[in-house]
Amino acid sequence: GWLAADGTPLAVGDLVVPETRIPCHTCAFCRGVGSRPTKSIDYSHCPNQRGLGGIRLNEMPLLSGGWSDVVELPQGAIVHRIPAEMDPEVAVLLEPFSIGMKACRVADVNQDDTVLILGPGPIGLLTAVACHAAGARRVIVAGRAGDEERLALSRDLGAHATIAIDAGDPVAALTAVTGGRLATRVIEATGAAAAIELGLTLLDRGGVLVTVGGHHPDARITLNPSDLVWSQREIRGMQLGALSYEACIGVLASGRYPLQRMLTHHFALPQIQQALETFAQRGSCIKPVIIFE
Repeated sequence: GWLAADGTPLAVGDLVVPETRIPCHTCAFCRGVGSRPTKSIDYSHCPNQRGLGGIRLNEMPLLSGGWSDVVELPQGAIVHRIPAEMDPEVAVLLEPFSIGMKACRVADVNQDDTVLILGPGPIGLLTAVACHAAGARRVIVAGRAGDEERLALSRDLGAHATIAIDAGDPVAALTAVTGGRLATRVIEATGAAAAIELGLTLLDRGGVLVTVGGHHPDARITLNPSDLVWSQREIRGMQLGALSYEACIGVLASGRYPLQRMLTHHFALPQIQQALETFAQRGSCIKPVIIFE
């Protein structure tokens, strides 16, 4: 009786990707209760949501973690069928891609925008893909020393230009590739609170900054509220990729972008500790993949 997120029945043997959160489907955020004409049903606000891998060991289902041969999904889980034309390895990018896609949408990126993405990690690179697919006029990815390989890959994934924010004045580096203009949209995907402050200095008047990085709970930033008033800039926060998976599936299945190049390392399940340590060291590792043999 299981249905995919698009309402079609699932069959034994289907390749699927579950969303990482299991909403309650009954609260105001899950049902979209309210009078706002532009409201959307976004379970990332659900106060009763549960996360795969985060369910207590004495609660059902007992096998909710992804690093195992078998995963049991509870009723209410949102599952997406992966089309036959999609490389199964590329399908592992669906969840992080959904975050980049949602960031692009929260920023309201359109054809007139110059988008600056801070951070060439997996989320930042996939955000560049989302913004390019959305038709942004210019997509720029910013990194630091040591990010040269990632920045080069971002250009193959749709970025029109890249800049190094630690090689001089970031404003000068940005305006040098934009013809003197700041960014109309900045998406912070670093997880460093200082990047939000930097992003505001690189954001043009009337622009929007979206922060999606995983920040420490105690992180703080300094900003001048009158600057927001007079420049009419906005700061928007977001998490998870609710309502974005289906759009990502279309892009991934199209083969338009060389996303296989993000899958830099492969490990067997018993090597999970090595995979985590390799990813933490960054270097040439962009996205490790766990192979189930």
